[in-house]
Amino acid sequence: MRFEEINARTFRTAAELNAALVEMARLLPEMIDDVLRNMIEQLYISLAGAGTPTTPIKTGRARTGWTIGTEPTEWAPPDMSRDMKSASEVLAAARTTLSSLPRASAYYLCNNVPYILELERGTSKHAPQGFIALALTSFRMAAEKQAAEWSRS
Repeated sequence: MRFEEINARTFRTAAELNAALVEMARLLPEMIDDVLRNMIEQLYISLAGAGTPTTPIKTGRARTGWTIGTEPTEWAPPDMSRDMKSASEVLAAARTTLSSLPRASAYYLCNNVPYILELERGTSKHAPQGFIALALTSFRMAAEKQAAEWSRS
C-alpha cells in the first residue's frame, strides 16, 4: 500500500492506527530517496543536459565530466575533439547510472574537469554569469518548494 493511501484511511482502533504508522515508517525512507534521486537528476539535467543553466559546450568534455555517485570521485573525462555526446545521450547515461546506484543517504554530483571553475567564473561566452551557482540556486528553490508542499500535506 502507498503512503498516500494509508494516510487517507480512517482507523477504528489503536491497533489499526499502529499498524498504519509502522507501514508509513517503513515506506518513508524509500519515498525520501525517490524524491532525492529525482532532485539530483533535475540538478544533473540543469548542469549536463538540456536544462538552463547548462555547462558551456565547446568540445563537450566539461558537460561529459559530470558524474553521479554515492561517493566523491576523482574521475575526469579524457580530452575530446568535437565528438561530443548529445544532451540526450548524456542524460540517458546519467539516468542509467542513477538507477543502478544503491539507495544512500548522500549522492555526489562531481565534475573534475580541470577548467570547470574557470567556466563557472564566466570565461565562456555561453555562460558569462556562470552556471553552477545558478543551477544550485534553482535546486535549492525546488527543494524548498517540495518541503513546503510536504508541510501542507
